[in-house]
Amino acid sequence: YGETVKLSYCDQHLEGNSHRVVRLWRYLRAVYSAMKGHNVLVFGGGTLWHTNPNMHSLVVVFLVMLCARLRGLKIVATGLGVGVCRGFLAQTLLRIMVSLCEEICVRDQTSLENLPEASHCRLTADLLYSSSIASELEGKASPSDQNRSIAISVAPQHGGEHVDALVENLA
Repeated sequence: YGETVKLSYCDQHLEGNSHRVVRLWRYLRAVYSAMKGHNVLVFGGGTLWHTNPNMHSLVVVFLVMLCARLRGLKIVATGLGVGVCRGFLAQTLLRIMVSLCEEICVRDQTSLENLPEASHCRLTADLLYSSSIASELEGKASPSDQNRSIAISVAPQHGGEHVDALVENLA
C-alpha cells in the first residue's frame, strides 16, 4: 500500500502491541507534554464531534481537550463539523466539550443544530471555502489585500515532507 508513514511524536504512542488503554495513556501524556509553553489549542476543519460508528473519537477529542485545560490552554474550534451524538453519555460529553471552548465556529447549519445551545457557538464557513481563502485560491485576491489568509493542514506526514519541516519553513 505504498511507503510507511512516519508518525508524529504523539501518534507514535498509538501504535504497538500494548493494551489500547496503555497506548491511549501514553498518547495523552505525549499530548500533554507537547502543550507545554502554549496558550491556545485551535482545532477543527472536519467533522470531529460525532458518534458514528462509536464514541471512540469523541472520547479521544474530549481527553485531548481536557489535557489542554489542565495545562491552562484556551480552546478554540474553527471550521468544525458536528455530527449526531446519540446517547446520554455522548450528549453529556458534547455539553462538557462545548463548555470547555472559548469559541466554537461551525462550518454548516446542521453542525450548529447538532450542538447544545451556547452563546459562543456560531456559524461561519468551512475553512477551505471561507471567502478570503477561496478568493486567494482562485487568484482573485491581490497580494496587497489586507485580509490575507493561510491554511495549513497538520498531519503526521504529507507529500513526503514532515510537518516539523513545514512549520520551520513558515516561521
